[in-house]
Amino acid sequence: MIPLKLVMTTAGLRRFTAAQENAGVDLRVAKVGFSNTNFVAAPTLTALPGEFRRIDTVSGESVGDNVVHMTVQDEDEVTYTVRGFGLWLGDGTLFATYSQPTPIAEKSTASMLALVIDIVFPEAGVDRIIFGDTNFLNPPATTERKGVVELATLAEAKAGDALRAVTGAVVKAMIGDTVPIGTILLWAGIAAPAGWAICNGQSVNRTDGLGLIATPDLRGRVAVGVSADHALGTGFGATTREVDTTSAGDHDHAATGTIAATATGVTVSSTSRNVDAGGSAGGVLTGVTVNDPGHTHTVEVDVATAGGHAHAVTIDVTQPSVALHYIMKV
Repeated sequence: MIPLKLVMTTAGLRRFTAAQENAGVDLRVAKVGFSNTNFVAAPTLTALPGEFRRIDTVSGESVGDNVVHMTVQDEDEVTYTVRGFGLWLGDGTLFATYSQPTPIAEKSTASMLALVIDIVFPEAGVDRIIFGDTNFLNPPATTERKGVVELATLAEAKAGDALRAVTGAVVKAMIGDTVPIGTILLWAGIAAPAGWAICNGQSVNRTDGLGLIATPDLRGRVAVGVSADHALGTGFGATTREVDTTSAGDHDHAATGTIAATATGVTVSSTSRNVDAGGSAGGVLTGVTVNDPGHTHTVEVDVATAGGHAHAVTIDVTQPSVALHYIMKV
């Protein structure tokens, strides 16, 4: 912002000169007068031409090089245009004035005027100029309007400070503190997010800079609560289990078999014979066939007592599952 060059009045210059020689002289700017008139800012002025309003909510401070940073605030529901202004000391002296043809500021009834200007003085020693209320250098921010805020530290934010604003870095740190290192969650992503590590037994650097931390190996496992039988971090259980029939004891096995019906028969081919003298001659035997009707044979088999024995069987005991990553806050 370009500083506005004010003209000191004769009375104001006398007060200013006296203040350089006597630290007890009061150069407190108590009020700022507004004018809508484009007037000549002359040293001879003792009153502000066209003054229509005088504001006491004014603040400022010296920022070097004869420049004063000043803020004037007006919250009243009024409408006006400012083309010139004058600084009034606490004793009623018109200290300095400024004017220009174009508006310096305009205010409507629905708005708050926060006129922030830098003013330059022709004389050195402006550090002796003080203002009535330094709280109006900039208006404080609220839930209803913009303004200046003080940023909260992490400790102040954790304490629930209601007056200081919180930055993104502080919010991130607070979230990190809310989820302590060592917290384990299920994660559907391929890779772990920043500040987390997949629980596959690896050792990684802690985010708090306190060295390494080891993740438990939870691949293919389900986490359960620590108990007297299972210490923290120990693995147990399996996806399969082998069982046997030892508890069956001595026992017999009976078996019955049946041979299916079948046909049997004997066939004798025709033959010839020779007869010597005195016997009959020329007798010939024809073929003879013997047929056996179909029949069945029933067979009963007894299995001897086998004595005590076992049959080993392997069973899959895996519960219905969905594979996800376990991740740990590191």
